Amino acid sequence: MAQSVEDLLEALEDVDDATREDAAKALAELADPSILEPLLRAFEDEFWSVRAHAAWGVGRIGGPRAAEALLGLFNDPIAEVREAAVTAMAHLGAGAVDRLLMGLKDERWRVREHAAKTC
Repeated sequence: MAQSVEDLLEALEDVDDATREDAAKALAELADPSILEPLLRAFEDEFWSVRAHAAWGVGRIGGPRAAEALLGLFNDPIAEVREAAVTAMAHLGAGAVDRLLMGLKDERWRVREHAAKTC
């Protein structure tokens, strides 16, 4: 049985990393504009995978706030989060190209690769 959005939002605040990760992944799949704020808050999560899934969801939702928030994740200490942010930024369309170019300067080759593929 599918979880309700309310259950997923509650799980996004759980103390267990795996529970938050699963919730972020499920919410990202929904791509519902009404859950943008909780996904943006998840950018501050201590677990990198939650941040990465939240980035994907924010990229799918889109909008000007999404672009600015994703840009902030380009400086995340975890390469997988930066990769997710670059990929999500690509889903925002042509207006995000300048920001994607920043990904080409990342120290990790994988982040640069994702940026190059999406530009």
